[in-house]
Amino acid sequence: MISRGRRAGRGAVDRTAGIAAFAAGPKGATSRAAARGMAAPGGDRCESPAHGRVSRRRLQSVPKRAKSKPVRIFRPWHDAMRGDAARERDAMPRFPATVALVLVSISLIGWLLVIGRALLLPFVIALLVWYLINALSAAVRSIPFGPWHLPRAVALPAALAVIFGISAIVVDIVTANLTELARDAPVYQARLDALLKTYSTRFGLADPLALRDLMPDNAFDQAIAAGANAITTIAGSASLVFIYVLFLLLEQSTFDRKMARLFVSPDRAEMVFKVRDRITEALRHYLGIKTAVSALTGLLTSGLLVLLGLPYAALFGFIAFLLNYIPTIGSLISVIFPSLLALVYFDTLTPFFIISLGLGTIQFSIGNLLEPRLMGNSLNMSGLVIMLSLAFWGAIWGVTGMVLCVPLTVMVLIICAQFPGSRPIAVLLSADGDVGEPIALNGSPKES
Repeated sequence: MISRGRRAGRGAVDRTAGIAAFAAGPKGATSRAAARGMAAPGGDRCESPAHGRVSRRRLQSVPKRAKSKPVRIFRPWHDAMRGDAARERDAMPRFPATVALVLVSISLIGWLLVIGRALLLPFVIALLVWYLINALSAAVRSIPFGPWHLPRAVALPAALAVIFGISAIVVDIVTANLTELARDAPVYQARLDALLKTYSTRFGLADPLALRDLMPDNAFDQAIAAGANAITTIAGSASLVFIYVLFLLLEQSTFDRKMARLFVSPDRAEMVFKVRDRITEALRHYLGIKTAVSALTGLLTSGLLVLLGLPYAALFGFIAFLLNYIPTIGSLISVIFPSLLALVYFDTLTPFFIISLGLGTIQFSIGNLLEPRLMGNSLNMSGLVIMLSLAFWGAIWGVTGMVLCVPLTVMVLIICAQFPGSRPIAVLLSADGDVGEPIALNGSPKES
């Protein structure tokens, strides 16, 4: 009877001590062999003679296992049950937040551009003139004078003097022509009104056309006043533009050092330098060719008008030069103005048709044959993007924004093409989707 109780107690000791050993883990002081009746490290046996229970002293000697976080054994099964739809649902709230952030940023930038127009426009014009001066200086330095070339210290001031001298002469000529045109505007307006009545009677119209039916009253005066105001604004800000250009030329030798110290990482600095060089090369190529082509257009326009005896030939030549920077619609407007004046200035329609066809031929030949051959595919911009950019920058900065729409869009395209996150924007802005490889650093191309 006693032996049966001892065996039952020993079985209970084995089961209880086994549970305690499992709780103690591999680093516990007691093993399963010690739990079955062998001597514990303290020297006492774990067997209880009565009721088959483990002694309290033995249980206290078993160290407790440190608490740890529960392990989810069925985590892979749980992920499989969730599926791709659940993970996409978790990621969906990020997309509207990103879109909202982009829209807010674009709206804020547009508002700042409109509000700061008076401050930004002179500086932007100064940047454009600075690029032209550097391009002209590089062209002058490339001209050989025997075995020598002009040094930079001579070519740069010479280019500055040439550009500002030509600008001053053009502004004086245009101002004089606008003043004369404003004085003669009522005569041309009356002449156009009489011409409309004559042709209305010839075609048998019951209600003869009048000039006020086609355009509001004083439209000519308002258009001339707007042109004079634009010329006056440009002339008034010329001094500020000249100061900006002068400081840009004086400090351009320190730009590289400042740019290098803006970045801690040499790779980022190298990336910025290469992006800047690519933008500078593209803008110099565009501005150089566009300026030469626009000057040729203005000279041919003035020559044709002088040959036919139409007044204000210098004014219309300058308008053709300036509007040639505006894509698509600039060429059309530069043909309309002289043609309308020829319609009311001459007594017959022959000079009108000659001027219209002659100016149209000049614009078509230069804009569609000569310029694409010189420009090539260096810009790689979509025609729709150019029109949208024309409308956007024209709404913000007026005529100046229309002139600058292509250079600004080229800068955006080149910058966006260098980063994986913004590369799709560059693809959408391009003509054929091929924006080239990102700029390589240390001989290896950047992954996109």
